Amino acid sequence: VALLEGGYDLEALRDSTAALISALGGESFYPEAPGRVRPDRDLIDAMAQLRTRALD
Repeated sequence: VALLEGGYDLEALRDSTAALISALGGESFYPEAPGRVRPDRDLIDAMAQLRTRALD
């Protein structure tokens, strides 16, 4: 049994549905298109630190 929560971001819903189906089939799913730029890791880490400080 699997359950997906709905949302308004259709691309995210598409990717999460594909990821779920892939996982159920024992496969990996990578939604990024080949050659697509990945998010900046330093920026993500900085935002996570800001969030942690804001919640403390």
